[in-house]
Amino acid sequence: MLWTGPVNRPGPQEEPVNTPIYERALGRDFDRLQPELQEYFALAPGSGHYGVGEGVFDVVYSSNALDHTTAPRLCVEQMTARLRPGGLLLLEGLAREGSQAQWAGLHQHDLFPESGSLIHESRDGTRADLTSGLPLRCVSEQVTVFRVWGIHSCGYEIPEGGLAAGAIDWRDRDWYTVLWERT
Repeated sequence: MLWTGPVNRPGPQEEPVNTPIYERALGRDFDRLQPELQEYFALAPGSGHYGVGEGVFDVVYSSNALDHTTAPRLCVEQMTARLRPGGLLLLEGLAREGSQAQWAGLHQHDLFPESGSLIHESRDGTRADLTSGLPLRCVSEQVTVFRVWGIHSCGYEIPEGGLAAGAIDWRDRDWYTVLWERT
């Protein structure tokens, strides 16, 4: 299950950070929902109503999305809160994607695992442990070259003529996979 929250920004438009994700997805059609459905799907920070209760999921999973949010720590906190005790949080993605992409577009964060924690490193070199203080116990941490997974990603194929001179094949980049259990 992939949980996404109100801290994602889907593009260059500058929507307020607290715009509910479902409202973003539905656009003007969100207003056509019955009021109780709007409240259920609000997911607005501080509203007291998240639509998705705390401690209800056995597994929360996010693949190569956390570094595209405006607040990775808040996302990890919210994903952890949705887990029941004993539930599993699985996060994976390209390691250090921000610096690898030269901080372009959505790639504003370097994330990578280190000793059972997920580390955030910003453009200025500031480091923060995204899992510090959360009720999580690392079960597994792995960094491999993405290519070993044997996955073909639609839309990211290498052109028939090959890569441009000096270009790096993204499939040869490090891919992290970390699994935590909620304590």
